[in-house]
Amino acid sequence: MDIKSLFSDKLDKFVFLKISGEEAYLPVKSTEIIKDIKEKGGLEKIPFSYFLYGMFFILGADEKFSYTDDYMRIIARTEGSTRFIKGKIAEEIKQGNFEDGYVLLKGLSQIEKSEDVFDKLIMVLEELRSRNSVFAEEEIAMLEKAKEIQGYYKPYFYEAVLRRETKDYEGALKAISRYIEMSGTTDREVIGFRDDLSKSADYEKGKELIYDDPKGALKLLIPLTDAFPEDATLLYYIGVCYRVLENHEKSIYYLNQALELDNDLVQVVNELGINYASMGDCETAVSYLRKAFEATKSVEICTNLVMCYLEMGNMEDAKSHLALAEKLDPEDEIVQELKKHLTQY
Repeated sequence: MDIKSLFSDKLDKFVFLKISGEEAYLPVKSTEIIKDIKEKGGLEKIPFSYFLYGMFFILGADEKFSYTDDYMRIIARTEGSTRFIKGKIAEEIKQGNFEDGYVLLKGLSQIEKSEDVFDKLIMVLEELRSRNSVFAEEEIAMLEKAKEIQGYYKPYFYEAVLRRETKDYEGALKAISRYIEMSGTTDREVIGFRDDLSKSADYEKGKELIYDDPKGALKLLIPLTDAFPEDATLLYYIGVCYRVLENHEKSIYYLNQALELDNDLVQVVNELGINYASMGDCETAVSYLRKAFEATKSVEICTNLVMCYLEMGNMEDAKSHLALAEKLDPEDEIVQELKKHLTQY
């Protein structure tokens, strides 16, 4: 269930009544009325506090509700309204009703845009997000609103944490850098967090550049080998960069280093095969490519084998592997090209 549906379900529990002196229909939770009737045997007058609770709830659940402006005016002129709802929020949180507590806090934030209110709102959202990832998008939206408070730097820290969890390292790095700039903190853990994000951002950027700008990718990836000395995948990416640059000796060096750390990385074995094939050593290439194909049954690796066998003049194995590739993916473009080529023999 998404946030919109969740809030919509909660709004279904309210009824809207016309009361004397007000043009807008005011909301009241139907369960409160039923509870009072059961406990008191009837209900002569609905306490205004029930309507006050309802108005804050509506403001939090649906900012575009037709009576929003009316509710804000009524709340503003009602003495003690914010003190009352803060008490209700505390009750909801104490009872573990974090969703209702959050909706009320969100409603309160439209009336009182203070750091204290947003501190509590973010705290409750962190709890909700830990229970249900659907609240991640809601938290990002509320953090953006919190940033509107001049000098309020806490939202940037939570944004950094959230963006790191979704692997948006560049966005996380921008957020934590802004937090450090605004707060002036020299806390070692925060600075370390920023440095880790910087490395992760370089890692992701380097991966993105491998085929378009392999030299640029290497400038980002090679320095990371000190930070991630046991990362075989990093060495694999560096090896791919050198292969794209046609520096096969260096590519093979880094790929062999990767295999020493993790000999189960099939993509490394495949890359070694591609390098040896590019150097004209098809026999060695086949030895690697066969291992990779046995592990993955990949049509791409299978067609690489076909091309090696063709280069070696081994038509029998070339045709048998093309037949395998065709079974795996008859629509593959390379398979189609190889079929046309082999019909000549």
